[in-house]
Amino acid sequence: MDTLAATYDTLLYKRADPRVKHWFLMTSPWPLISIIAGYLTLIKIILPKYMRNRPPYELKIVIKWYNIVQIVANAIVAWGILTSGWTTTYHFGCMLPDYSMNPEAVRMLRFMWWTIILKSMELIETTFFLLRKKERQASFLHIYHHVSSLIIIWLGTKYVGGEFE
Repeated sequence: MDTLAATYDTLLYKRADPRVKHWFLMTSPWPLISIIAGYLTLIKIILPKYMRNRPPYELKIVIKWYNIVQIVANAIVAWGILTSGWTTTYHFGCMLPDYSMNPEAVRMLRFMWWTIILKSMELIETTFFLLRKKERQASFLHIYHHVSSLIIIWLGTKYVGGEFE
């Protein structure tokens, strides 16, 4: 049991990027696991039961504003990531992660963290499908994509700090 605890401590804390140690959602994997478990419970159990005998909701205005917010937010984050290294000092060759407090590296890390927030917000899309009774759009591939991309960006932020090669 001590070996398991030591491995957990090493993998989740000692090998993690120390700059994100106290950031929201980055202290341990449990907040992310809770979000994913809540998402899966909502879309697989709660919403299907709730919508069983109800007519579909009309969500055009909500979806329109959701899409506008997502477009603007993703454009800002993409610009931030590009100008925090990819158009300045990074290259497509092998590069080690920069764990320093270099302003450019920290800026990249912050935009990576904002990507986690945006990926978390994207989970709402599936609820829109189910509330509109478009269950076929909430396919395994759709759900897998949202969950896996959230996990991957969390891992990248927690351990790599933005420099993926």
